[in-house]
Formats: sequence, C-alpha cells, structure tokens
Amino acid sequence: MSTLGFTSGKLDQEQTRLEELSRALLVLHAAQLGHGHDLKLTQEQVTEARRQLLQFVEQLADALLHPVPPSHEMAPVVQQILSSNAVPSDWSDDLAAVAAALRGNSPLSEAEIALLRKALGFIRQHVAESLSRTRPR
Repeated sequence: MSTLGFTSGKLDQEQTRLEELSRALLVLHAAQLGHGHDLKLTQEQVTEARRQLLQFVEQLADALLHPVPPSHEMAPVVQQILSSNAVPSDWSDDLAAVAAALRGNSPLSEAEIALLRKALGFIRQHVAESLSRTRPR
C-alpha cells in the first residue's frame, strides 16, 4: 500500500471516530437536557453513547499516564494536552471524574461536557491539519 493510501485510510478512521464520538456526546447531552424525546432518542442509544464516551475517556486517561508512541490513536490528544498550559494530572483527575459519572449513569456537569468537547476539538484539529497536509497545493 502506498504511503498516501495508508495515510488516507488512517485519516478516514480518525474522522469516523471523531464523528462517532461527537454524535455520542450530542446524544448524551441532549438526553441530559431533556431533549431525548424531541430527537427520538432511545435508551439504547443513550446507553451506547455513554459506553463510547467511557471507552474514549478511559483510553485517554491511560495514554496520559503511560507514554504512547506517535502512531497511537490518542497521541494527537496527548500531544495537545502536553503542549498546552494544562497540567496532565489535572486532566487525569478530570477524566477520572467523567469516567465515574459515565459508569454510574450520572449526568455530566457542564465542565465535564466542556472537557470532552475540548478533547474532541484536539482530534478535530489533528484531522484538519492532516487533511491539509495530504491535499495537493
């Protein structure tokens, strides 16, 4: 497989993952705000959204605690966190609180939702930058 083909496939996977996680966050937030019925969300969809977000949060927390290679799917998020002014242990603590809320079927606070949005924003930024590098000029 060519380098371009490999890169294209990897970007497609990252973009799909970003879409799935963004949708999961939207589903969970809408359900928490009482708009689940308006959007015709089922309990199964809300449960699946919690599962997807929990898996992401646990993977990110683990990647923050243990160095990951640049090829790891969490590497772009970890790199953004480490290069920002944020303290990794603060992120770890916040991610632990989000995971606990997701496991316990508790509503996420606005701060926890904002943290997830920020992490997804890091992925979105990585995908956009990667796409711009692969496009001919």
